[in-house]
Amino acid sequence: MAKNNLIGFLLSLDLVKSCWERNKSMTNIGVGCSLEEFKDKNIYKNFSLINIENPLYPGYLEKFNKEDIVLINKLTEYSYIVDGAYIDLNPGTSEPKIRKITKEKVIQSIDFAKRINAEEIIFLSTYIPFINVEFYEQGWLESSKIFWKEILKEESTIKISLCNTFEFNPDYLINIVENIDKDNFGLAFDIGHALLWGKISILSWYKRIEKYLNTIYLHSNDGKGDLHISFKKGLLKEKNNEFRKILELAQKRNINLILKYYDKSSVLKDKQILKKLLA
Repeated sequence: MAKNNLIGFLLSLDLVKSCWERNKSMTNIGVGCSLEEFKDKNIYKNFSLINIENPLYPGYLEKFNKEDIVLINKLTEYSYIVDGAYIDLNPGTSEPKIRKITKEKVIQSIDFAKRINAEEIIFLSTYIPFINVEFYEQGWLESSKIFWKEILKEESTIKISLCNTFEFNPDYLINIVENIDKDNFGLAFDIGHALLWGKISILSWYKRIEKYLNTIYLHSNDGKGDLHISFKKGLLKEKNNEFRKILELAQKRNINLILKYYDKSSVLKDKQILKKLLA
């Protein structure tokens, strides 16, 4: 009898351990939205990870309501990822005055993220490959390294990630991250942007940056414009096998998945589909 009880106890421990390991490796599914949407719509209560987009909007960091910070800090049931300022800015510029303004906006963005205890802030890269001039590319790359080294000298607490925008491949982003070599500096992966402008497969892109990756922005498009539509539509639907492999690999590393849609009407349904794909 005692032996049977011991066996039962050990089996129950194995079951608890198995459940704990499964939950430990569970990928977190979040959603991108503005603070206004977050405060006004009940759908966001179904997510535990919120991607706050406001600092991305031009002028927001000069005029945001400090009551927003107080409200967010009260909502301790959520984790936050923040989008950094981007429009008209360029960390890779060689123009001193533009660089000064860019640095000011980046620091303001990081300060905002820290004030809401965000776990990560993501900055779009600003690199424009369509110029296709070598001195521009090398100038942008070297200036970006200098810029982010200066930022990372002052900031060692929050995770800072660079995200692909118009890149054909992740080469320059990897170069920057490896050159700076800081634990809190890495990459984010925007699948929609890679689908639209990338010259390599999304799976190859993912594999090349996986070890630097913390978050994936998930959306699709028609191959013509940056539509930010559901992953069930457009090019990403056509590349279903690659997408499923990325999900499989991302789950093993606990990489965040953010539903980054303009139209939020399908986010709850898409979250449930993602959960089944990850099961």
